[in-house]
Amino acid sequence: MTISVGATDYGAGDDSFEAMYQRADGKMYENKRRKQGANPSMR
Repeated sequence: MTISVGATDYGAGDDSFEAMYQRADGKMYENKRRKQGANPSMR
């Protein structure tokens, strides 16, 4: 079992919760892809 978490910070240019959520979600999936590329057994 693994857990994936995306995190982002709240900056002056943020206009909505949705924008922050999308950034955090994107970072989480980016990290998952990077880990899978480094460890093929995680696929």
